[in-house]
Amino acid sequence: MENPLQKARILVNQLEKYLDHYAKEYDVEHLAGPQGHLVMYLYKHPDKDMSIKAVEEILHISKSVASNLVKRMEKNGFIAIVPSKTDKRVKYLYLTHLGKKKATQFEIFLEKLHSTMLAGITKEEIRTTKKVIRTLAKNMAMENLD
Repeated sequence: MENPLQKARILVNQLEKYLDHYAKEYDVEHLAGPQGHLVMYLYKHPDKDMSIKAVEEILHISKSVASNLVKRMEKNGFIAIVPSKTDKRVKYLYLTHLGKKKATQFEIFLEKLHSTMLAGITKEEIRTTKKVIRTLAKNMAMENLD
């Protein structure tokens, strides 16, 4: 029997190469990982006030990681940080014009990624894959990780 973990490792490597190549083509290479997740969240929820605390919760990251992420995204020009009118300790994040432009580019990139990856795969196979991934994640969950 083939080693499924080895196959998964090969798939991850192929995916990384694919992502690197097409991210450059679609001009979204800065949106890998959490930056992309946050840009898309802000883009899809423009009416929500997004604080740094909310970023921690949505992305499941620590306060320091969220703070550094937000600083990096502001430096890249993707977001603006605006203090709350009622509580100056709270800062809200909003997409800039560049952030909105990148979000639309990222959406096109994700559509290309999904159509390529899922070509020839049935909905039932996708459901089964999701179930297997959830089980793998559950099996690997570590207690007291936080």
